[in-house]
Amino acid sequence: MGKKFIRKSERSLLCFVQALKDTVVLLELMNDTTIKGQVLSVDEGMNVMLKDASYRTLQGAPLELPMVFVKGSNLRYIHVSRNLNAGQLVEDHRAKLDTAANMYSNSRASGMSTPGNADTKKTPMKSPY
Repeated sequence: MGKKFIRKSERSLLCFVQALKDTVVLLELMNDTTIKGQVLSVDEGMNVMLKDASYRTLQGAPLELPMVFVKGSNLRYIHVSRNLNAGQLVEDHRAKLDTAANMYSNSRASGMSTPGNADTKKTPMKSPY
């Protein structure tokens, strides 16, 4: 029985932040502004994409944005709803990652082509001239 593979993101709070997909959050930035919106995606650098976002400056002037990208190094805090079950959210996210990894490894083992390794025979094109 081998060791269980633990992803780098599962050893940090990144797993929790990635599990917040489709959840409305309030991001507090280093320059004391806030952005509230629905999480579209979070990458390994904790860069966050939000949709239907509301950007609020220190003066309180809100600016509605259909989509916004926030660099991870600009984040100070991520506020979530009090009634959010963080443990269940993370477990569901880990289950999705495990399912995706299993499907990928099964497709590789069965010889199915996957993005990036398509075995297409390249034939030279004939010149129309």
